[in-house]
Amino acid sequence: MRGLPGARVLVMCLLALLLVVSCGGGPEVSREEMAPLIQTDGAAFSDLHLSSEILEDLAFHRVVVLGETHRLREHWEFLATLAEDLHRWGFRRVLIEAPHMAEWLYDDYVQGGVLAPDYEPPKFYEDRLAGIREVNEGLEPSERIRVRAIDVNEEHHGGGQAFRNVLGSLVQILGDAGPVEAFTSTPAGSPEEQRESIKRLSASLRSESSTLSEEWGPEWFAYVEEMVEVEQASIDIREYRQSDDDRAARAREKEIKELVESRLSHDEGSTIINVGAHHAQKSPLMGTDQEWLGDYLVHRSETADGSVFIIGFTSAETVLEPGAPGSPFDIALSSPEDELLRLMAETWPGLNVYLPLDDPLFSEKRVAYNSEDKIYAVQLADVFDALFQYGMSHRMADS
Repeated sequence: MRGLPGARVLVMCLLALLLVVSCGGGPEVSREEMAPLIQTDGAAFSDLHLSSEILEDLAFHRVVVLGETHRLREHWEFLATLAEDLHRWGFRRVLIEAPHMAEWLYDDYVQGGVLAPDYEPPKFYEDRLAGIREVNEGLEPSERIRVRAIDVNEEHHGGGQAFRNVLGSLVQILGDAGPVEAFTSTPAGSPEEQRESIKRLSASLRSESSTLSEEWGPEWFAYVEEMVEVEQASIDIREYRQSDDDRAARAREKEIKELVESRLSHDEGSTIINVGAHHAQKSPLMGTDQEWLGDYLVHRSETADGSVFIIGFTSAETVLEPGAPGSPFDIALSSPEDELLRLMAETWPGLNVYLPLDDPLFSEKRVAYNSEDKIYAVQLADVFDALFQYGMSHRMADS
């Protein structure tokens, strides 16, 4: 619980009024109009397993996108559960919003550590990927779920030096380090020095492609080349962050889209994509007005071919684990009475709730929707295909 309930509700209601105006008109749907629809169309669960009917609906699509609230422990448990439940429908791949340079380590971890058996995984893996690793333990190697990483390397991931460390570790496993040795043995330096050194590395990889493809194997050589390409873009994005956050966000989203397209073009079965709710939206609501990943997948991606289902994830109440950032959250203290998520939580207190947004109400009328303590008036079906709200969640510390 945060602050004084009465004062907080008053502040949130005033904030909601201001934001409703900024969204181009007040919500057209009252609490009384929404309540029976939520009761009829919503599905409540005491665990993290969706019903067979919902799973069949999701399995009809080639791509299922989960728009998460970051650092929620229950969400990563749900992701593993969903991957297991959709496995029988051919879902074999999970794409996560994590730095591409470490993709080989994430996937190695969920496969049981066969590539790097002596590598001790960071707490990030245990908090987020242990559930998928456990699912894979019961599957034949050819049937296991693969994890792919689709984000750039920003400063909080370690920047240029972290890239050198991760790349150096990989080529030691692959064999002859080739031109990578000279690159990883020098410090990252300034952004301009990083650009120059990685350009030299890229040129060296191209000139020695035949030898290195034979030494490392064609797939690993292609992955190292891709690591270098993504790091080249990451250097610019890290520098943009210093003065132009919007430019950095757009450049980052471009790289995410390209990595997703690359992964979807490989026939590894149907795919779950787990990203932040901003990236998942089908049309701009949160953040900048750029075309986000969900928007692109639904409307322009040739590989997805429109077969995409997007779920927005929230939590009715969130408590903090030791060291976790932010503040505790309670939807009842953060929303006016006619807000959708508050009504969902009050209809099924303490339970996890799935709500499809296929009723005409969500495409024809504006509803009040709480996103990160901002109340929007929006035709929510333009943003997500369904919502999933945890009754209770725990925010993890950074790891």
